[in-house]
Amino acid sequence: MGALLSNLRMTVIGGFILTAIMVVIVTSVTGESFSTDAGYIAFMWRWLHVLSGIMWIGLLYFFN
Repeated sequence: MGALLSNLRMTVIGGFILTAIMVVIVTSVTGESFSTDAGYIAFMWRWLHVLSGIMWIGLLYFFN
């Protein structure tokens, strides 16, 4: 687990994999097929925003 978070490339890849898993879980629970519905687009933008914020805070901590 430590090797995953110590490498930026592996951390970003892990984030995208977790996003894909979450999309699969949400679509299987709700019974809807994946589409370009506004809810899915909002989910993807929100997750990208959270991931970018975490990376931004990490960079600020690293350069400080």
